[in-house]
Amino acid sequence: MSFPFNVEILEYLRKRGITVEKILEGYLHGKHRSPFFGHSMEFKDLRVYEKGDDIKFIDWRLYGRTEKYFVRKFEEETNIRVFIVLDISKSMSIDGKGSMARGLAAIFAFLSYLSRDSFGLFLFNSGEVFFVPPAMTYYNLQNFLKCLDTFDDTGKTDFLNAMLDLEKRVKKRSLIVVISDFLFDLNNVRKFIRFYKSKGNEIMALPVISSRELKELTPGFLLKDAEFGDELVGSKEVVEDYARMLREHYVDLKELFTTYGIKFKEFLTDKDLSVQIREFLEL
Repeated sequence: MSFPFNVEILEYLRKRGITVEKILEGYLHGKHRSPFFGHSMEFKDLRVYEKGDDIKFIDWRLYGRTEKYFVRKFEEETNIRVFIVLDISKSMSIDGKGSMARGLAAIFAFLSYLSRDSFGLFLFNSGEVFFVPPAMTYYNLQNFLKCLDTFDDTGKTDFLNAMLDLEKRVKKRSLIVVISDFLFDLNNVRKFIRFYKSKGNEIMALPVISSRELKELTPGFLLKDAEFGDELVGSKEVVEDYARMLREHYVDLKELFTTYGIKFKEFLTDKDLSVQIREFLEL
């Protein structure tokens, strides 16, 4: 599947010096402390205590077993791990949503690569479809882009089950970038947010929305459930209700993200991706 990405966007990112950290920092400033900023310390090893070592790093449990003093060694950890979580269910095949979503995923992969951050790809529909582990190498970028072009939009969606599969992959605090049409039960989205936030992760939500579906479609338009195959020829009342429910869903979704302090940007399928990504990054 092709997706809308060109070298001009990459050059724009490079020249502006835009990084994942800057996007988060600008949004989170004054809201709450992010786990990604400042230096964090990751446990690495143990060594024998030497005179002058800070006693707060002594492993007292080990002393209780051995009656010898050991201190914990740590290493600085400043890079972000970015999990780009991409919906490839059948509903993404409507009105170019899947193509735009892949373009967004590619942009964030390049952005992470330029920032020297580890980035991985998690494809889902009713569960995990494919996973590319986070790494900051050029080979990982090539593999990432190849996977975007390999998998089609297919299958039914089970967002909550897919996010439980994601939990098995997210071993440390990370930035989770979810790209989807977000046509899920809002209670399930709320559960996802609470669970991953409770573990110290940051979340970024990028809803990809069909402009055609948001409008009041012409009476007689065939409404078809892309995932279940159900069909309904819409009367004037049906198509108006359908468009209204979709609009209300996205309003409620925006309110949910705002409540939890989640950075998000809605991407419309009838607008140029490069224009929309610049609007987003310049906020």
